[in-house]
Amino acid sequence: MKSETVERTLTAIALIGILYIVINQNITLRRMEANCMIEGGDIAKDSLIQELTRYQLALDMLKDEDPKAADAFETLLYTKTE
Repeated sequence: MKSETVERTLTAIALIGILYIVINQNITLRRMEANCMIEGGDIAKDSLIQELTRYQLALDMLKDEDPKAADAFETLLYTKTE
């Protein structure tokens, strides 16, 4: 009887320990995923800003060389939805 109680107690302690480890690992993985998403978002944002800057510079150069073409391009750029 006493050994059965000890066995059940040890089993319960082991299950609690395993549950603690699983929950702790899940929390750690979620934090790591969140950090990756933030870093990836920053990289994507910087890349997008660089690309927009390139388009703006190209449009400014086109305005100097051919204002009519620049106006047509801006019209397409800001009105085209597809």
